[in-house]
Amino acid sequence: MRIRTWRRVAATCGVVALVGPLAWWWTGGAAVVDTPEATVLVSERTGYGMEAAIPGVIEVVGGCLGVNGQVVVWPHGTDVVDDDPLTLDLPGHGQVSLGHEVMLGGGFVHEPPQDEPRDDLVVGGAPVPEPCTHHPVALTHDR
Repeated sequence: MRIRTWRRVAATCGVVALVGPLAWWWTGGAAVVDTPEATVLVSERTGYGMEAAIPGVIEVVGGCLGVNGQVVVWPHGTDVVDDDPLTLDLPGHGQVSLGHEVMLGGGFVHEPPQDEPRDDLVVGGAPVPEPCTHHPVALTHDR
């Protein structure tokens, strides 16, 4: 009886270990990745997006990764592939690092001074750290 129970527990744990990461990808969950250089905000999967062009050089903005003084919530599917130097695998762009120039699609959802800095801002499913809300925040997509 005990052996069967442990086999069930082991099988369940194995399924959870394999399905957990796939469930995050499939459901399109947002991610907040803390690295030594900056916090990287990644959007949940969306079927739509604003279409403004957001050009810029990748930099740290208020402790978050952004472009040209604007915090960016990076498109779903963005991965941090290295943290020295901070390097992303960005859908539609390949690998990019601090100092690289990019052209993103999206739009602004938080623009100080009209919008007050706040500690409860969620953009694209990702909670934005309060220090980052002192800057404009853009939601981007991979189109």
